[in-house]
Amino acid sequence: MSVNKVENINMFTGGCISVIDREEKEILRRLLMYGIVGTGNKTIDKHMLHEIELREAKKEDTASSKFLTVTKSEQENFQQKKKDERVETNPKAYPDTTKGAEILGEQIYLAIQMKKNCEEK
Repeated sequence: MSVNKVENINMFTGGCISVIDREEKEILRRLLMYGIVGTGNKTIDKHMLHEIELREAKKEDTASSKFLTVTKSEQENFQQKKKDERVETNPKAYPDTTKGAEILGEQIYLAIQMKKNCEEK
């Protein structure tokens, strides 16, 4: 009776094998840049990084591609909100936005006055 030779036998006993993909490596690297050690759970680490990057993106003046988990559209929304808040709190610093409203108001006022003058005659 002949026995065939078995070339490679890989036996694994106990525990589990964890495979880290590129995205997870980048998430862990960026967390370390912020001084946080990853948990090893990709979902939790990505969520932590997203929260940190959201705070950082809100501080930025322009949208950039330096964030891994914050999209360009989210960054643009932050920038638009900042711009809107600046106009609302200090309209004299942004005269172009209030000038049109003032001109329209004057035109409506003049139209009402002209209509009253025509009705009186």
